Amino acid sequence: MCDTPPSPHWHLIGNGEGLLYLADHELVIRFNQSESPTFRVDLMISNQYIKGRSRAFELTGVQPILGFSEMLKQHALELERQLGVWPSLGLSTLFAMQELPGKLRISCMNLLPSIARPELMSNRKPLPCTYHNWLGERRLVMPLLNNMNWPNFWLINQEELVLPSGDPFPLLLALSTLNREEGEAQIRKLESQAESSWQYYATQENLKKAEALFYLDRSQQHTNNWWLYNYEASHFMSNIRQRLALAQQALFIREVNLILS
Repeated sequence: MCDTPPSPHWHLIGNGEGLLYLADHELVIRFNQSESPTFRVDLMISNQYIKGRSRAFELTGVQPILGFSEMLKQHALELERQLGVWPSLGLSTLFAMQELPGKLRISCMNLLPSIARPELMSNRKPLPCTYHNWLGERRLVMPLLNNMNWPNFWLINQEELVLPSGDPFPLLLALSTLNREEGEAQIRKLESQAESSWQYYATQENLKKAEALFYLDRSQQHTNNWWLYNYEASHFMSNIRQRLALAQQALFIREVNLILS
């Protein structure tokens, strides 16, 4: 009688901050590495934007199954439909790996890279990370977290929660209707709102509507999201997005607890 081979253990390592340790039995996946890795990588996945083939992937190394590249593409296309823009490699890979046997561990990735611009960056150049809908990606991942070992996904409240003041969402969702001067004043006002106000007034509907304020669409030459090109405004909006992500997380946990109670 033949023994069933053990299920593989896959370790997805992003390009963000976080603690990292590698186990000998794990197969390591990394993304878009331009330099030689400093540790063993079993599968490298890169996108093809730079070569003009935005919906193509380049895979180097051990693939989980034959045809994994096509599987990755199909998941990315479906995720694009749900997010409004092309998904990150990390998200596409996570969803593809969910269909395969084995265990999944994720490090150095929380699907929330900073959108705050460096001071000396040209105001005509976009940050590459702003081409993804990170709030939407976190929204889609949360129902899957029980099947993953991903401790650094969860965010921690950085402020002491106080009594909420007024609802900040109508002001936030009206940003694109304002001129630049009015918008700058509105963003400063919103950035001063406490975490508790965002969490108290958050709903799935207004959180989902807010996602479009924090990414760029590659298919469009012009955008209303001018703050993603502005140094000061991008820092304020990065703080606002962090509070939205915390509100999104708190709402998800409340809804899960309600179902389980």
